[in-house]
Amino acid sequence: MRFHALALVALAGGILLVSFGIGANPAVGSIAGTILAIGTLVVTAGYKIQKIPTIGRTVCRCMVILALITESGIGAFWIGSIWYARSRAIDLRSKIELRDHFGMRPDVDFATLDIDIPEERDGIELTFQATDRDPALGICAPFTKISATPASNGSSATEIEVQPDEAMWLGLAPGSKKLQLRITVRNTKDDANCRVNLSVRRAILMDK
Repeated sequence: MRFHALALVALAGGILLVSFGIGANPAVGSIAGTILAIGTLVVTAGYKIQKIPTIGRTVCRCMVILALITESGIGAFWIGSIWYARSRAIDLRSKIELRDHFGMRPDVDFATLDIDIPEERDGIELTFQATDRDPALGICAPFTKISATPASNGSSATEIEVQPDEAMWLGLAPGSKKLQLRITVRNTKDDANCRVNLSVRRAILMDK
């Protein structure tokens, strides 16, 4: 009875791998599941009928146990792959559009950042870089503060101020597909003529 129970579990595992493989990876899942299911049936028949002299009952038991171990390994790998795909960090730099970000005057001009959100995560880690509009007229970037305010309801964050190259965290509302930010700059020396260019250095969609 123990052997037949193990064989039944192994057969069910093979069938599940076939079904799972059709949806996820036909080339691997279906072939592996089919081989394991058919192999389990053949070994079970040999165990019960005992007309295959080259396969003893001990060997049959070992083969079924090996099939179970193989199925468990494949199943664990796929579960891990699914978990990784649903929780991995995603680089969003190819999914952003930054407008009006050149020659920004402190407390006057604002840039707009649109971000497409391909998958659901807790939030976005965003890092801006500031460079001097015209270094010949003065050094401005080291004295710049950057403020970002969500202009849409896609984020739970309010206004956030950071230094250039300092990461800011923007929490996302469940189901968010897009996020728009209003970006302004401030000069810590109150130099109203100190212009900077902004760019996005890092934009990572991730779970916190």
